[in-house]
Amino acid sequence: MQIISSRRLKVVSLALLLSGGSVVLTQQWLHQAVRRASLDASVRAGPSTAAPAAQVLVAAVALPPGTIVKPGQLRWQPWPAGLATGDFLTQANTRLEDMSGAVVRNAVAAGEPLSAGRLVQPGDRGFLAAVLRPGYRAVTVTVTAATGVGGFVVPGDHVDVILNMSLNNPDGQRRVGSETILQDVRVLGMDQRASEANTTGKDSEKKVAVVPQTATLEVTPKGAEIIGAATQVAPISLSLRSLAEPETPAALERTVTHTSIADALGVPPPKPAPVRRAAAKPQGAVIQLFRGSQATTIAAGAAS
Repeated sequence: MQIISSRRLKVVSLALLLSGGSVVLTQQWLHQAVRRASLDASVRAGPSTAAPAAQVLVAAVALPPGTIVKPGQLRWQPWPAGLATGDFLTQANTRLEDMSGAVVRNAVAAGEPLSAGRLVQPGDRGFLAAVLRPGYRAVTVTVTAATGVGGFVVPGDHVDVILNMSLNNPDGQRRVGSETILQDVRVLGMDQRASEANTTGKDSEKKVAVVPQTATLEVTPKGAEIIGAATQVAPISLSLRSLAEPETPAALERTVTHTSIADALGVPPPKPAPVRRAAAKPQGAVIQLFRGSQATTIAAGAAS
């Protein structure tokens, strides 16, 4: 009887073990079937049709009114797909490189999205009025490759204006000199453009840099008078200032009232030739004639 009970116990244990293993195997098979079904469903559905986040143009730094945009001051910022972009500048309608040289019409905080109405492009009406600071004036000067820093001056840079003078001394020797007449002047525009020319034997086009011929500067009303007088005295040139250099606390403005190059260089004027005066004619003899109490003076030799 005891032997039979032991056999039954072994059979029951084996049955339980087999049933437990079958349950585990069944669960694993079900998990794999569900995973396979999900994968097949995702393949049949194709790629996700969710709208990607838009890239909106924002200010990388705070931009006060009248700022001329330079590379690095703007950047792209992901915009949530669920929010409307409105009239913001996005990658779909704007090229980041085309924004360099634009002028900020109103103040823009760092990270704030930009719209077309907040920027004025060069060539648009009101460009100079938007870029000029209150109380300043815009003047244009003629430059060359040498006097305009070889075309490396771009809008937004700061320059010094130098008056260059020369003259020949009476002894035949040439004397030259220079003087900084305006300091820390902001450049509003250069007429440098990129002309397009066809490459030889190809249909593609390449851009050729053109040396600027004029530069538009932002000066005070007094500075405009100084430049107007200086251009009538001698040629002027521009000296580019470093971006890392702090702004001049008080912009230098030297009045240019020279009427000649010799005066501008401080050359003493030639001494005037001595004036020879005619010798005074000697007076003749004087005769006094007394008639009673009356006296009459007559020159000798005069008729009485």
